[in-house]
Amino acid sequence: MVGDFIIYTVSSAVALAILMWILARYAQLAVAMLDRISLPRRRNRHSAEYIAYMQSDEWRSTRRIALTRAGNRCESCGETHGLEVHHLTYKRLGHEQPNDLRVLCGDCHEAADRTRAAKARRAYA
Repeated sequence: MVGDFIIYTVSSAVALAILMWILARYAQLAVAMLDRISLPRRRNRHSAEYIAYMQSDEWRSTRRIALTRAGNRCESCGETHGLEVHHLTYKRLGHEQPNDLRVLCGDCHEAADRTRAAKARRAYA
């Protein structure tokens, strides 16, 4: 009777460990699949306040300063056309510090957004 209990306990623990390993592996696969998904950029996903700020004279001035600081070049690849200003953080939105912003071309901006989304998914998982 005691032997049966020990066998049952050990086999249950082994089965649980195997199940946990399988679940962890599926979670890794799910995260890897999410990282491969290329989501279209949705510019209107922000709040009305954010959109209003992006259309303000204050943002235009902040953007112009960032472009000048970067020499009107993408800070990632050096491109000079189609430049955008990427927020590295939104913590000081409306009161950005120079190191909160990065000037990027459209392609590099999309890559930066994908990287940020992948990091957020990994942090969530």
